[in-house]
Amino acid sequence: MIDEKWVLTAAHVLKPEASTKALDVNNLHVFLVDVDVNNLVSSGLAKVKAYHIYPDNTAESHDHDIALIELENPVTMNSNVSPICLPENSEVSLYESGRVGYVSGFGITEEDKITDHLRYVILPVAVTDKCQQQKYISNISNYVDWIEKTKEEVEDRDRNH
Repeated sequence: MIDEKWVLTAAHVLKPEASTKALDVNNLHVFLVDVDVNNLVSSGLAKVKAYHIYPDNTAESHDHDIALIELENPVTMNSNVSPICLPENSEVSLYESGRVGYVSGFGITEEDKITDHLRYVILPVAVTDKCQQQKYISNISNYVDWIEKTKEEVEDRDRNH
């Protein structure tokens, strides 16, 4: 969650490699509130209004693998559902050597099975200069700018309809 109506996710979950057609938003499900798959369905799902994939994303290599999911209705934030903080361009200290970040998800485990509990891993944060040395990595501010621009365009469109 980046706010009450927007989810930041990996683009590859919305744009499968084998498929050439766009996913129907009626077939997308955003489950919230619980960290156990068995409880997620009963906890409720948030209806998806639209999704937006970063323009430079490539399915073959997962370059620029980010997307936004716009929810139909705002979500109530609580101890289990809270937004991440997107960095400001001036917040370079977030990317200093020695810092760590958390990544979570329901993915495939070491045993090639889909986990039924939300898993977490702590990873070192890559220093901005090192990320930018990779040919496929954008400056983090490009992603944040795209997120903000996309949200503004959608909100403007909704206000005018």
